[in-house]
Amino acid sequence: MSDSPPWNRESIVLRRAVERDAVAAAEVLISSREAAKGAIRAIVHSDEDVARWMETSLIPHCDVWLAESDDQTLALLVLDEDWIDQLYVRPDAAGLGIGSRLIDVAKELRPAGLQLRTSATNPGAQRFYERHGFVLAERSIEDANNVKQPELRYVWAGATA
Repeated sequence: MSDSPPWNRESIVLRRAVERDAVAAAEVLISSREAAKGAIRAIVHSDEDVARWMETSLIPHCDVWLAESDDQTLALLVLDEDWIDQLYVRPDAAGLGIGSRLIDVAKELRPAGLQLRTSATNPGAQRFYERHGFVLAERSIEDANNVKQPELRYVWAGATA
């Protein structure tokens, strides 16, 4: 039995999410955050609350993109104005270039520039964003749910910079 994922790069399709995708998108976010436990803070909401937030807040009000293969959702990108609000790839789909493709979508949709926040305790995410032209702009302490979490704000200056 092979440990490699059953998907190949050519079978992965990117598309905008619709409301009926909320549960699958939430599952990507939840499984990705669970796998990154220790590098990023844990989710404090139930799976149902995350799916409801996806359906009622993110999908209707943001640009939400999914990466899919064989009717399985593999990754999620949420753009809120010029912010990359969420970018997650399922752990079993990592290494296929999906995150890079979603960054390319974000840059195409926001050619004037982008920004994002990532945990200061997540060096893998930091390297990923730096590889894609994002530059560290600010260090801060985020106080969410009474948990002080060091965060980094990265910016991409845009296609014309």
